[in-house]
Amino acid sequence: MQNLDPAHYQDIVDSLQDGLWVSDHEHRIVYANPAMAAIAGIPRENLVGANVLADFGEETISNFRHFYLAAVDSGKPTRYECLVVTPAGRKTWQGGWLTPQQKDGKFSGMVCTVQDLSQAENSKLLLLASESRFRNLLEAIPCVAVQGYGPDGTTHYWNQASERLYGYSAEEAIGRNLLELIVPAEMREHVGKLIRKTYETGQPIPAGELSLLRKDGSSVAVFSSHAYIHVPGQPAEMFCVDIDLTEVKRSEQTLRRRETYQRALLDNFPFMVWLKDEQSRFLAVNRAFAKAFQWPSPASLVGRNDFDITTPEQAELYRADDQAVMDSGSSRQTEELIGSPDHQYWVETYKSPVIIDGKVTGTVGFARDITARKKAEMELLAAKAEAEAANRSKSNFLAAASHDLRQPLSALSLYVGLLKAAAPAECIALVGNIENCVGSLSELLTDLLDVSKLEAGVVVPKQSDFAIDDLLGSLVALHAAEAEEKGLRLRWRRSKALARSDQQLLRRILGNLIANAVRYTRHGGVLIACRRHQGKCWIEVWDTGIGIPAEKTGVIFEEFTQLGVDPLSRGSGLGLAIVAKTAALLGLQIRLNSRPGRGSMFAIELPDGEDHPSAPALPIVRNNRQLRIALVDDNPQVLRALALTLQSAGHQVVAASDGQSLFEQLNDSAPDILISDYRLGLTENGFDVIQAAKNRFGAHLPAFIITGDTDPAIIRSMSGRGIAVHYKPLSMESLQAIISETVERSPS
Repeated sequence: MQNLDPAHYQDIVDSLQDGLWVSDHEHRIVYANPAMAAIAGIPRENLVGANVLADFGEETISNFRHFYLAAVDSGKPTRYECLVVTPAGRKTWQGGWLTPQQKDGKFSGMVCTVQDLSQAENSKLLLLASESRFRNLLEAIPCVAVQGYGPDGTTHYWNQASERLYGYSAEEAIGRNLLELIVPAEMREHVGKLIRKTYETGQPIPAGELSLLRKDGSSVAVFSSHAYIHVPGQPAEMFCVDIDLTEVKRSEQTLRRRETYQRALLDNFPFMVWLKDEQSRFLAVNRAFAKAFQWPSPASLVGRNDFDITTPEQAELYRADDQAVMDSGSSRQTEELIGSPDHQYWVETYKSPVIIDGKVTGTVGFARDITARKKAEMELLAAKAEAEAANRSKSNFLAAASHDLRQPLSALSLYVGLLKAAAPAECIALVGNIENCVGSLSELLTDLLDVSKLEAGVVVPKQSDFAIDDLLGSLVALHAAEAEEKGLRLRWRRSKALARSDQQLLRRILGNLIANAVRYTRHGGVLIACRRHQGKCWIEVWDTGIGIPAEKTGVIFEEFTQLGVDPLSRGSGLGLAIVAKTAALLGLQIRLNSRPGRGSMFAIELPDGEDHPSAPALPIVRNNRQLRIALVDDNPQVLRALALTLQSAGHQVVAASDGQSLFEQLNDSAPDILISDYRLGLTENGFDVIQAAKNRFGAHLPAFIITGDTDPAIIRSMSGRGIAVHYKPLSMESLQAIISETVERSPS
């Protein structure tokens, strides 16, 4: 160095990367290299001559002054690092050495080297800030327990989550061996080997679920992972990161328990249940499903499809049905006969789309074996058909019996009329008794006719508004004599109510109810009243009769059902059946309250009517003139009785047993009226004769049919012909009235 040229020495100093300045004993800068000028941010000439302690601002010298004066006082080289605001105003972190110079034992100047440490310091600060944030993060995460430990397991970090999870505070844990704190005894040797191996190889311990220990000795399930961190220049560290799985395990246990319950529910469900995806693959089935298709277990069917369990043809049908359900987005229910030819059974199937987040993802369905139900239904249908056939046979038998009985009864009724007109006074009572007997038999046959007409469906209600008071008054008058004969009080309460219904059919209902009340009452009386019940108008018939047991109230409306034990009070057994059928035809409800030994109350619903003023009806003037009457009946007894009855009334009668004989006797001379029986043999009936007569004598020829038929099929066939039909037996007075009315109403 002694041989260096001073100029060369100056070049070396000027080329230094670090700043350098030199001051004298008065602290004035006598030299500053270019690097120093760059750090200060001002020209070198502005630095040279400046007093270090006095010529720079307080921000520039405040932090540096302490180090400078300490070097001056000690006379020894001093290391410094501090924040310095340069003369140019830039904040820098500067560091270097202050080397004091002495001469004769006194301070003679200072040599100062300067390094701009701002970038390194900033990096250091950032690193510290990052480390602080990392530690704060680890402390702030409540569910992630972090422990730091060395090669021997000694703990040097323990966050708050570790305190909560394991029960040790940081003061209790740091400095102790992690293995002794939380690792079960049987695992410590193995875990210790893994830790040492990690420190040797740098490969962390594999993550996984572990059962570790709390401070109180209880077990805790965690998911544990390990991090091996080695920063150059610093000792390596290991961190254990544990996540508490207690809630997860509890949820998994709950979910498994729920799945077990659901599986038990499905497997114990007697129906077949299944779940499919969009490709109709089975996602789940129950035990009943696997058993039905003879698969070993429900699990063995998962991932399969219909082609794996049934014929291709049936599988195609199932898949098409699944697609239709998914396309429509709606449920579907079917009944089908499935199985092999030697073992077929009925299945009822319900399918619905599975919709998740608004998207159809498959189908769910269940099916049940309804073979027993189908068998019962078919047996029920067969029994119903058998019962209907028996009922038709019964109706046909009754109709035939009624027809056969009505023929002689019709003749008997007419003969009684003739006998009554010619009988001496002392025989009038006897004739009256005969007439009553004929009337009772006629009532029975009329009931049979009413039932047949109702079953035939030929009764068409004619709705009208009418006063209830008039109807009740006429019915009480009709039954008053019978009640008086039995010593009963027959009363009715006057009413201003109006009703809307078929008056004649309602009269028939009430007539049957009143007749039954009088028939089955021995003491006391019968009351008929109209009152409102639950917002509706009802006509109620109360009696103090024998009453009806509760178990019989459901059967008394069936045909030929009677509860009375007194033969003298027994009716036909059809009255209440007619009431029920007629009420159903009119759409009316019936109520019944009864107490055995105390009496009964029957009530019929009554729709409200309106008051319509109407013109008075014009009376029909009966024509009592002598008529030429054409009469056809294939029964000789009835034909003779009819002829005698009409002749006794002064009419000329042309009687015949068939149409051909009649027309031969008429000899192209038209009668005033034609009366014909319906059944006239195998080749013709009354309609045929009347139609032939109208063709011969004119369409306006008055005519009507009298018949004893009550067969519903025959009644239906007669209902649409436009010709009046009257039913045997007819009394002499009734026959005369019908003839007179028919002639008067005829356009001719």
